Order: sequence, then C-alpha cells, then structure tokens
Amino acid sequence: MTITKERLDLACRRLLALGVPTDFIYLVLIAWWLMSSELFSWKDIQDCGGLDLVEFFSGVGRIATYAHSCGFVSRAYDINHDPAPEGYSTHSELPKRSSFDMNGEAGMLLCIIMILHGKWPGLITTWAVVCSSWSPVNLATSKRTELNPYGDCNNTKVIRGNRMVARTSLLILLTFVLEGYFFLENPGGSVICLHPRLRWCFAAIRRAGAKVYKAGFHMKAFGSATEKKTMLLTSSRCFRQFHGKKAKRSGTKKGLCRKYIDSKGRTAYAGTKALKLSQVYPVMFAKSIVKLIPQMRSEGSFTFNLPVETGPSLQEALLGAGWTSWDESCLGPCFLYVWGSKFSDVIPPDWKDFDAAAKANFPLGRFRGFTYL
Repeated sequence: MTITKERLDLACRRLLALGVPTDFIYLVLIAWWLMSSELFSWKDIQDCGGLDLVEFFSGVGRIATYAHSCGFVSRAYDINHDPAPEGYSTHSELPKRSSFDMNGEAGMLLCIIMILHGKWPGLITTWAVVCSSWSPVNLATSKRTELNPYGDCNNTKVIRGNRMVARTSLLILLTFVLEGYFFLENPGGSVICLHPRLRWCFAAIRRAGAKVYKAGFHMKAFGSATEKKTMLLTSSRCFRQFHGKKAKRSGTKKGLCRKYIDSKGRTAYAGTKALKLSQVYPVMFAKSIVKLIPQMRSEGSFTFNLPVETGPSLQEALLGAGWTSWDESCLGPCFLYVWGSKFSDVIPPDWKDFDAAAKANFPLGRFRGFTYL
C-alpha cells in the first residue's frame, strides 16, 4: 500500500500530539481501512509509488494536468468533475451529496483517501478554497469581522464557507503529518485567515517546529487577463520567489467587480465577466507550480518537535484522549454515511469497542432530518 500500517500509526499519533480532534483521526483510520479493501485500493496509483500532487478545488485542473504531462502522478478534485452531483441517499434521510463535494459525507472521505494515497514523503496538496464569503466585497453580506470571524451564521453560504475551511484545516494537518507540502490560495484581500480553525491549524504546525509562509503577488504576472491580487499560504519556503511579483501596467484595466447603487439606494457590487475567468489559473502559473515540486522536496528533513506517545496502542491512546470534535467541521454525517452502508464491514473486529464509543457520541438518529448545508 501507499501508506503502511506502521506509517499510519505514526501519522495518527502525530495528529493526536497536535491536538487534532479524535473524530477526525478515527475518520482517517476508516479511510485507510477502506483503502485496504478492494473498494478503494487504486492499484494503479500504488504501483506508481503514490500520488505526487493532488489539486483540490481544481476547477479545470490545470496544475494537475500539467503535472501529469511532466511525468508526475497527479489527481484533481472539484465538484464540477461530478456529472451527477444531485440525488438522495438510500440509507438515510440525509440528502446524498456529490462525492466531489468536500462538505458532503462521501466527499470528505474521498479527500482523506486521496491524501493517504500520496507519496511519503513529498506529497503536494493545493487548496483553492471557495472565496465567495471571504472576499472583501462580500463582507457586508457575510458580516465577517475580527470580532466575529464566523460571520452571519443565519446565511447558508457563510455556514458552508465556515465548514469548508474547518475541514480544509484538518486535511492540511493530515498532509503535514504525512510529511507533505501544501499551499492554500485565495484573493489578496481575503479574510480567510480570520477563521479560528485555520489560525489554529497554522499555529499547530508552528508548535511542531515547522513554518507557514505567506506570499502575495499579482496573477497578471503569470499571464492572467486581470491584475487579481493573490495570496498563498504555504509550508514551503520556495514560494517566496512569488512574493511581490507584479506585471507591467497596461493602458486598460479589467476590473473583477463593478460598484452600483441598488433599488434601495445602497452601494452594492456585482462581478464582471472577468471575475469568472479569473477563477481559472493561467497556464504559466500552473507550470511555475509544477516546476517547484523538485525544489520543495529538496528543502530538508521533516520537522516535528512535539513529543509523540508510543507506549499504549493507538486505540488506547485515542480512548485516553477522549472523544473530541469541531462543531464547524460537522463530521457526524460522515460517520453516519459509513455506518449505514456496506463500508461498515471494513472496521476491524478489534476496533468494535472504539466504534461503539463513537456511535455513542454520534447516535444514528441524531442526524435524521438534519439540514445538510
């Protein structure tokens, strides 16, 4: 397998040392057990030694596509890749989300499985998190501020954004403990760093002795039709060469949004045609990312300075830590998805007691009629 049982044990103990919620660690174990079965073995990837790069929120998948053309083993993940994203689950009353929707039950499991199929060390994950509720022009609607980073929790899109970033934070930490590299991309004025779980994620990486770098540049420097100020948050210092890159100003400037006065006399903003086009990475940017892969992998040995408990078994360590979870990440439906399907057969007999403890925290009836966002 791409990741052995011994390495999985080490990765889970590192997550535990970082203080990652135990419900996510158990979900990682379930994902690995699924990989051990014939359901998600992905033998072609394992024969290649694992994935070099996974592009999450990939859109048209330019980074993954160019990486593949250069001989790297890559995959792209985006809800637009699913031809039939709607439908209903047969095993519960919950709406069944697309398996390419990270906020869905199957989507989160698939994200974990893709990361676990990565090379150890050296996996690169990219995250172009949906920025709609984090952009500065949306602040009047999202109501996000430093004192209220979660924004208007009566707004469905804001809640979805909060959940997506919380789950992304957990997956970034999984990439980190597997000795991989990540970068998260958002517009330059994004307030995504206000999200408490993302801040906690980066603080946990720093506690372990590693660093998180920030690079700001104009996407026009890589051939974009618009200026588009861009921010990268990354664990690799080689992205510092992107910082401060700007393109020469041309005679015309294409704006991504326009300001207008609505019917009630209020100032409002609307996206232009250039906004949709700016969501696709320029070819030059994708090529620049792929060319950095060898440089990322040559940066030095992995750093993890926190003490990792090795005495008791992993199951005993998790039971000793107690059952913890993040409300924002809402992983309960993911467990309901597993327990209510044939996937429950992959849980080993010696983990049945822990599984029963998990079910006590997530009773099957708890999410019946749950409004899934």
